[in-house]
Amino acid sequence: MTLAVAKWLTSVPESIISYIEADSYTSAIRNAISFGGDADKMACMAGGIAVVVKKVELCNRYSTIARYG
Repeated sequence: MTLAVAKWLTSVPESIISYIEADSYTSAIRNAISFGGDADKMACMAGGIAVVVKKVELCNRYSTIARYG
């Protein structure tokens, strides 16, 4: 369990850094993957942060696609 906690504690800061250095949702995920290691977990966290912070931007983009095909 100690090892799992240690991995989690290193994944969270890297995920936040991935989001902060990104200029879009996609680049946040790419930044997280570029760190290596537990890339899928970090990409999920960075993407989740991006969705929450940029929620209006993402919703508008998808609603526009749905409206205009």
